Amino acid sequence: MNDYQRMWEKVLDLVRQTTDPMVFSAFFSSVQPVSFTDGLFSIRTNNPLTAEYVKKNLGAVIESNLSKEAQRKVTLQVIVKDDPEIEDEPPAFEEEADALPVPETKTLRAQEPPKLNANYVFSNFIIGPSNQFAHAAAYDVAHNPGTSYNPLFIYGGSGLGKTHLLHAIGHAIYERDNSKRILYITCENFCSDFQASLSLRNNIHYFREKYRSNYDAILIDDIQHLSLVNKTQEEFFNLFEYLYSNKCQIVMTCDKSPKDLKNISERLITRFEWGVVADIQPPDFETRLAIIKNKCLSLGFDIGDDVGRFLAEKIQNHVREIEGVLTRLSIYASLQNQPISIKLAKECLKEYTSDQNISMDVIKRAVAAYFDISIADLTSKKRPKNIAKPRQLAMFLCRSMTNSSLNEIAASFGGKDHTTVLYACRKIEECKNTDDDLSSQIDTLKKYIIKNRREEIDH
Repeated sequence: MNDYQRMWEKVLDLVRQTTDPMVFSAFFSSVQPVSFTDGLFSIRTNNPLTAEYVKKNLGAVIESNLSKEAQRKVTLQVIVKDDPEIEDEPPAFEEEADALPVPETKTLRAQEPPKLNANYVFSNFIIGPSNQFAHAAAYDVAHNPGTSYNPLFIYGGSGLGKTHLLHAIGHAIYERDNSKRILYITCENFCSDFQASLSLRNNIHYFREKYRSNYDAILIDDIQHLSLVNKTQEEFFNLFEYLYSNKCQIVMTCDKSPKDLKNISERLITRFEWGVVADIQPPDFETRLAIIKNKCLSLGFDIGDDVGRFLAEKIQNHVREIEGVLTRLSIYASLQNQPISIKLAKECLKEYTSDQNISMDVIKRAVAAYFDISIADLTSKKRPKNIAKPRQLAMFLCRSMTNSSLNEIAASFGGKDHTTVLYACRKIEECKNTDDDLSSQIDTLKKYIIKNRREEIDH
């Protein structure tokens, strides 16, 4: 083994420790070291997608580790084996190349750009251990739609980047080939379209025509809402079968894994798992810090390491919350003509969290303390009045003070059905208009919850 090969093996071990095992296996199985000359370390792969992914997403890490091993500045070069400029041997019969017939090329008509969020692209998606595999799978799908991972099922909690990846896939497919037809739609809109088609005579024909119009990729957000309208499941199953058989790339996002979905037919769940299922977890501290720095760069201001680390410690669950706080912080600093400090960040964070992204755990703790019962009672199946009423109030507050879906709230209260949450919310909403005591309790609880959330920030 040559010195540069031993060096590569050491660096590869370091990369393996910080890379998702499935990502490592997918992108490094075909990579081989080629040479190390004058500070240029060359590696080779026969897969253009692997070359692009390694350079773009892991190149800096590899270069840093190579430089430490070599004790000098090292630049990484990724070579694609089939690239004619770096062929190992000259092609045979090169003199006869001109005699080969030139195949006819078919001109494809450019399609209208898909309706996607312009900010949700791969280039500004921050990769960390919590989302590395989901990003790699999305990246692969965007470069090989309908062939590699079909369907791709991405799941995780609210505000972690599922929709960002969904839009990024659409952007990347269209940028590589603007003749591709791409549809992005939320599951709720799909269900609404289907219900509307049933209410109008013969409209089901136009509904099916819309969703089967030779799309190359269909991107469906929040597929868990399919469980709320059972009649749509058979229609979606038939659509899935049609799209899959026609090699249309299907990408879905969801708030939970396929096996944890309730009220979804077994045959649909089986198809959701046909391709690749990738989860996104809440980002770790380093990823949150990187997200904060990237967002500040896009907003055009600098907050310094101390403020950045403070925010990364305090905001632990939602990427969307990070973005909201930074946007508000930039406005605060501009309006008050103050430098961005930890003190200003703390004030901004208090104000922001008074009505944004209060967790369900904070609400449950506050309600349990207010009614002098345990959180275990609150999430149990017990039905005495002294527990049932606080439970309904807690569900109502979770619905009104957080961005959580009915299914997420139901899961948080011991895995109850979403219809239980819906019933509780409707009952509290109806009663508070005629019951002054209940209305007063709700106001008191809201103030108590906000106070507890602010105290969490201070500590």
